[in-house]
Amino acid sequence: MSIQKPWVKQAFSAAASTYDEAAVLQYEVANKLFEMLKKMGVHPQKMLDIGCGTGRITQELTNYWSSVVTAIDCASGMIDYAKKNHSEASIDYLYADVEDFIFPLAQYDLVWSNFALQWCVDLKGLFKKINHSLTGGGIFAFTLPGEHTLRELKTLWRSMDPYDHVNDFISADELSSLLKAAGFEIIVFSQQEKIQWHADVKSILRALRQVGVHNTLADRAPGLTGKKHWEKLANAYEIYRDTNKGLPVTYEVYQGVAFSRGSASLAKTLFSSI
Repeated sequence: MSIQKPWVKQAFSAAASTYDEAAVLQYEVANKLFEMLKKMGVHPQKMLDIGCGTGRITQELTNYWSSVVTAIDCASGMIDYAKKNHSEASIDYLYADVEDFIFPLAQYDLVWSNFALQWCVDLKGLFKKINHSLTGGGIFAFTLPGEHTLRELKTLWRSMDPYDHVNDFISADELSSLLKAAGFEIIVFSQQEKIQWHADVKSILRALRQVGVHNTLADRAPGLTGKKHWEKLANAYEIYRDTNKGLPVTYEVYQGVAFSRGSASLAKTLFSSI
């Protein structure tokens, strides 16, 4: 399924007011990456936050490191919410699609992105721009969902009709290849499955919409939003039900830290203390 940027922007703008409360997994993953960087002892003076969303994590980052942060997001609703609720003098919130953003040369000590890169069309080109924007010893720290994310929904939809309702997420091998092709050396990379449990399919779809995952659903497939179709999905999902926990939604989470190849020796020194 091709990524439709207008739908992504609209969906995340609509989710701005519900995101902070609903994005439990996203914040858990972000905090784990944040803790890793703290242990490294890095002290970025200038940062770029790609896909800053509501600005909640952005504010935590700048307050901890006293960094100057450029925070961008392609959803105007998210930027408006961030400016209103997570504003700091050190944060410059910008409404911008990262794939159109003009990256300055050798400007950032840290480029951070949490659960945002999956909405980009040209990751190869983006990774090259990020690499060029890093200072000597600069760090690219990221998280994003992997290829088995939402596998239950994807499997069931494919058994029901020919439409693509769920995005195809990147594999670990492809991600690694793209980073290396862009001149990065991956110092730390991990992948793990996280499962969220829900009472029924309605609560699953509601939870996804609350974090902006709207274009992965059936809304864009013509003629398939009727009550009978949703009932069919709900009935089919029951094969996954755990008697005690409910219905699962699986996320495969990638988390990584990468340096430009020219800074690899510095990177390994920093990580030796973790």
